[in-house]
Amino acid sequence: MRWAGKFLFAWEKVCPRRLRRQALRFVAEQVRREDENTSYVCLGPLNQVLNLLVRLHEEGPESEAVRRHLDAIPGYFCEDENGIRWNGYKNSRVWDTAFAVQAIEASGQVGFEIDSRIRSATEFLVRQQIREENPGRDAGFRGRIRGGFPFCDSPHGWPVTDSTAEALVAVIMGRERDGEVPEAEGVRDAASRLLEWQNPDGGWGTFERVRGPRFLEHFDPSRVFADTMIEYSYPECTSACFRALLKARPYLEPSQALQVDRAVARGRQFLRERQKEDGSWRGSWGICFTYGTWFGVWGLRAAGVPEHDSALRQARAYLEEIQLSDGGWGERAESCRRDETVPTEEGQAVMTAWALLALSRCGGKGGDAMERGIHFLESRQLPDGSWPEEHISGVFNRTCAIHYDNYRKVFPLWALAECLQE
Repeated sequence: MRWAGKFLFAWEKVCPRRLRRQALRFVAEQVRREDENTSYVCLGPLNQVLNLLVRLHEEGPESEAVRRHLDAIPGYFCEDENGIRWNGYKNSRVWDTAFAVQAIEASGQVGFEIDSRIRSATEFLVRQQIREENPGRDAGFRGRIRGGFPFCDSPHGWPVTDSTAEALVAVIMGRERDGEVPEAEGVRDAASRLLEWQNPDGGWGTFERVRGPRFLEHFDPSRVFADTMIEYSYPECTSACFRALLKARPYLEPSQALQVDRAVARGRQFLRERQKEDGSWRGSWGICFTYGTWFGVWGLRAAGVPEHDSALRQARAYLEEIQLSDGGWGERAESCRRDETVPTEEGQAVMTAWALLALSRCGGKGGDAMERGIHFLESRQLPDGSWPEEHISGVFNRTCAIHYDNYRKVFPLWALAECLQE
């Protein structure tokens, strides 16, 4: 990166003006496309501000583009008792809603109030599915987006693999709860995107397929985050995607259903290859091995792997080994950077929930580890039904920890529902 910087500084002195103007026009056009494709929200807060500066320089402070950027910036603010901070993303509405629907469904609760809430959440998710294709995707180096679900909401314009997967599962669950058939076009389009996003190694990334060689990481300009220059396949995205495809399979045409079967077989093999020697999977979007192991176990089970399979026995042994003395599970964000389990001083409700969700599918039901974990969650529940704030549980690119407030409300409920059902 240093040598590249030296070269570029030297090139600035001799670059022909005509070539420089062409390059700047190209960059400005890419910025404009990103603004229009995302309703001026942009992918995240960093490039939202950088794009604003570009448009300010190109068009002046009175331009429509600058006004729309300034209108969009407050959406990234988060104000609470600690003051005003930046969100790492516009919001997490689709992501949180999809998990909440699945957690409530797992609880088995019924009644008019619950049914109406699930119906409302399902309708919200249906509205967030991207229905139109990106008109300038080739010029903007983008893939197809129709049928995908963003992490936050549809105006954002950037569908994500696991957001699409979890939202699709929640929508199908919600429709089935009402005795309805999910919209065929929506399911078909979502399945098409999921199938298209699978990588040659059988796994799934986040926003797109892998399109570049790993040596590009040597040119990472951030100097802070890891694995930012290209896409990679992740166990949690892989598990979520093929579990969603299996959920959607009954509603697909026969030819697409056959594609699902092949994709699941490749995804299952990817998960087997990514399991670590200690039986865990490393998570890249949650801290860290409890999160990855939950997805690894659920993915293998969904793909037809029996409870007595050696991979699941190893996963169970790993979780039992790292259980803390208070009955809970917990990891520090340092686990992500060091690629090894770094435990917290006491159990964390969210990470305990992830561990219990994994144990519930790998032959751990009724064991001592599960009983102690259940007791831990029950003892920590607050009078309002949620669980207390604890260590940060989300992460991206190994070094940036993210706080998801709804995790402490959703995942412990989901875990108890899975572990206590008959």
